[in-house]
Amino acid sequence: MVQKVIGLLAVLESLESTQLNLGLYNTRITAEDLRRAIAEAEDAAPPLAQVEAALRDLVAQGEVIEWRPGYFRSRIAETVRCLRLLRQRLWWQRDLSDAPLLVEDVRVEFRQRRRPKRDAVPVAEALPADVPPAVARAFQNAIGFPTFSGFQARAIKQVYACARQGNPENESFIIAGDTGAGKTEAFLFPILLDIASEPPEARRQPGVRAVLVYPRIRLARNQLGRLLRYTGRFHAAGGPRITIGIQNGDVPRDRAAIAERWPSEEQEGRTWHRVDLLETCVECEAGHYWLAADDPAIETGCPRLVCDRCGHVVDTLHVTQAALTGTAPDILIITDVSLSQWLAREKYTHLWGLWQGELTTVPPRFLVLDEVHLYERLKGAHIARLIKRFQARVRLVYAQNSQPQRHSIVIGASATLHDERRFLAKLMDVDPQDRTRYERLRVVKPREEELEPTEGRERYIFIYPRRLSPTPRSPQYRVNDQTAAITIVMCAMHNLKTSAEWRGLSFFDSINDLRQFYANYAAKDAFPAGANVAEHFRIRTDRQMSTEQTFSCCGSTCAERAQTATLHECPHFRAGDCWVFARLNGWNKRLHVADSVYAGAASQLDGQDLIPTSPSLEVGYDDDAIHLVYQHKAPPSSASFIQRRGRAGRDPDDSPVIITLLWPYRRDDAFYFFRPEALYDPAFDDAPLNAGNFNVQRTHTLLACLRRQNVDGIRDDPRILDFTRAGWEDLAPGDAVIQEFTWLDDP
Repeated sequence: MVQKVIGLLAVLESLESTQLNLGLYNTRITAEDLRRAIAEAEDAAPPLAQVEAALRDLVAQGEVIEWRPGYFRSRIAETVRCLRLLRQRLWWQRDLSDAPLLVEDVRVEFRQRRRPKRDAVPVAEALPADVPPAVARAFQNAIGFPTFSGFQARAIKQVYACARQGNPENESFIIAGDTGAGKTEAFLFPILLDIASEPPEARRQPGVRAVLVYPRIRLARNQLGRLLRYTGRFHAAGGPRITIGIQNGDVPRDRAAIAERWPSEEQEGRTWHRVDLLETCVECEAGHYWLAADDPAIETGCPRLVCDRCGHVVDTLHVTQAALTGTAPDILIITDVSLSQWLAREKYTHLWGLWQGELTTVPPRFLVLDEVHLYERLKGAHIARLIKRFQARVRLVYAQNSQPQRHSIVIGASATLHDERRFLAKLMDVDPQDRTRYERLRVVKPREEELEPTEGRERYIFIYPRRLSPTPRSPQYRVNDQTAAITIVMCAMHNLKTSAEWRGLSFFDSINDLRQFYANYAAKDAFPAGANVAEHFRIRTDRQMSTEQTFSCCGSTCAERAQTATLHECPHFRAGDCWVFARLNGWNKRLHVADSVYAGAASQLDGQDLIPTSPSLEVGYDDDAIHLVYQHKAPPSSASFIQRRGRAGRDPDDSPVIITLLWPYRRDDAFYFFRPEALYDPAFDDAPLNAGNFNVQRTHTLLACLRRQNVDGIRDDPRILDFTRAGWEDLAPGDAVIQEFTWLDDP
């Protein structure tokens, strides 16, 4: 019966979306309408009594109201109606005519969610045949699930086979899929298997085996926890000990920087520092890791990290930059900016392979770029050249050691694109007319027949505010974007939120907009108080604040009218000024609003109902409790919208709500309102990326040729001459880039 009720709700919302997009916000759906819709979809009409019984169950669950006898409306449809009829309501207003209307039009799109079938291939069948048996057994015991999806199995076999052969054909991969499809495991598992399958003599050689590049620090931190969990369980099950390094702006330089930046406390005569590189314990996901201040491995290797809740120990993580100057982890997690800088710094030369000196290392075999669809325009051009620099540096090691030529495997992980190979070709600067190189760009993604529908739906709501909204008191009143944002978020959160584990994110691309929103909505000490503190939502629910009673024409209560199906007789309900779901089955109390999240700023997000944020949370913030995303004005690109959408509904069976306010004074916003599919179902086949940008080529060519200035013996060190030669041979910029050069003395 539960499945039937869920399916009926999906059919109801589908019928309502058609009416809503026609401007019929007072949706009118009967049990007979639903029965006919089911009959058309399944070629079999269920008994009308069965449909009515399922509707009554939805009403009892608080997901549907019977607003007049025989007519039903879902929670999301009633919320859309309230959004369309939103007014700027304040406590002093007694007459609705004093409250200006805020919204001109609303469009919706409710889409069935799909995911790859998780039980497509047993793990034992997905593992390549040449994986050593002991490694295969340890891997199966460690990962925690018995089957893979089809595209994960293909990725594991193809990437692993390419790595074991040394990638002689210089193949590259792009692994594509929607949020929650399992892309991370698809590229991470073949890397772990390749490292674990190394012969003992090769395993003893130091060196970074894989470089994982992330566009955001928060995403890098999030993936660090996942990687530590997999490698720790792999080692505990009998696999090899795999060490990990991380570099970004949050990584402390040395022991002194840890003491200065990380929280500390005294225990039994020893000083302990809380490890801020990890948000929570990778096992219990509740505790935090602590590090003894006198641990000798802080600057030389992997110190001992201990969880303060479950006692779990991590001893495979390099926690300082100093530790990476003398050792090489098996896997290096790094941001693209840090990779570009460290490729040019002498003290990190061993991380990319070094053939002479005190520390000789093997070169990396993998270069992974996560969320690769975010790289476009000038940023994408820099990434294209950065890939070439990295590959040239790796090839140089094999040439210096007189070894057969091998190539690092470049893997891009991306959202589902319209033409993944074409996108990767742009990023790799491969001419589609060069069919040999073009065909070496491999695409791994779920096939159409491998996808299955889930119980969840994605509900998109696009709101177009009014420009002018006259009232008797303010004939020239113009709608302010902050007023619209505050009221929209308030309406959506209170009507849709049903429990403490239902939370929302609100994205603002303008820092000024973000600050204003927080000040006007959540500020506690300001005068007047923020809308949440002043409890403006109670104007539409209780119609009272403390002892102050607002004017009510209902003549009854929401509960009584909902029970007797007479809500349509209430003037407040008809005007959209009665939030019946918030009153009866929603969140009729103040929200806990987090402090605004900015790039590089740490905010306490646990237990917060609403998180106002800059774009810094669009990647790397995974919280299963996020069910609502509000986007303030059109995002910079469709790729950003896809990332932000993916923060909500991490479980494929969830039904997230994505609300976008499209400001009528902006050209792109107006376009997206009339073509919303350009946001929720974009085609990234023509990304604005010019890898041949003249200035970008010149910058990266010089970085490939020279290290930072003012280093000892820069002209005489034979390694520098080799690096310079690699730059000229592999990144030849043409005569127009550098016409002459002169050595300059250091100042």
